[in-house]
Amino acid sequence: MEPQGAEVIDRVLPEGSYVEVANRKKRLKGDLRARFYVYEEKQRIIVSSVSGIAETGAPTVLALDVSNDELGRVVCDHLLAFEPETPANLPSNKTEWPAFIASGARSVSGFESHSWQVLVETVGDCIRINARPLKSLHHEISVEGIERPHHANLGAVIRRVLAGALALREKGVI
Repeated sequence: MEPQGAEVIDRVLPEGSYVEVANRKKRLKGDLRARFYVYEEKQRIIVSSVSGIAETGAPTVLALDVSNDELGRVVCDHLLAFEPETPANLPSNKTEWPAFIASGARSVSGFESHSWQVLVETVGDCIRINARPLKSLHHEISVEGIERPHHANLGAVIRRVLAGALALREKGVI
């Protein structure tokens, strides 16, 4: 599956986005956010940029078995595309939701029932990863991890956070 979505960025250090994340945070005077979904039915990861509180732009679609390095790099690409202002012209119908469209799911309900939502945001010089099922028994419970913007390490932490959320789901907690 060929990645699509956020612009690929030249980095000072090819193994991480340390400088780029720090510079973008400084320019915006705040933290960066991105969001992604793991759609189990089609074994896809759908990474979206965020503007304000909304997902914006074209999402990047990755195979579930993408390398940790590529996963971490794509997540950083979408963090770097963060804009602080929510656009005025948001889609009014969930069927226009870019992540849903990119998933290839037949229905929004099907996508939501078989997806994990992962919220990604910068905190200091680290990146916080928070995962939970989109449709959860208890929305107040999720699994969280933190890592620096080193691509391979970030991808590995994302996978461990998702594994933790899956374990809680199997125990009926979330």
